[in-house]
Amino acid sequence: MTATLDGLGVPDHTRTLVKVDIEGAELDALRSARQWINDRNLFVIEVHAEALEMPIRDLFRAQGCALERVDHRAHWLVGHEPRQGENFWLVTPL
Repeated sequence: MTATLDGLGVPDHTRTLVKVDIEGAELDALRSARQWINDRNLFVIEVHAEALEMPIRDLFRAQGCALERVDHRAHWLVGHEPRQGENFWLVTPL
């Protein structure tokens, strides 16, 4: 069985932090979350492929929302987290 954000039956689609990190299926998940993509929610999306960036941005733009890219970089205390491929974050601005 597949669950979607739009199918959760939640009456209020505002004031929610939505974190998406599903190893390459981000666009599919976000396409079934259109009721949640609005300027009253915050999204943190880990993107696992460069090719997904523009389609995700286009989806948000069509809903009147912007995204900012945040690249992974080493933390001064713990160093660089080992990652497969080119991961980065797309986040809605505060």
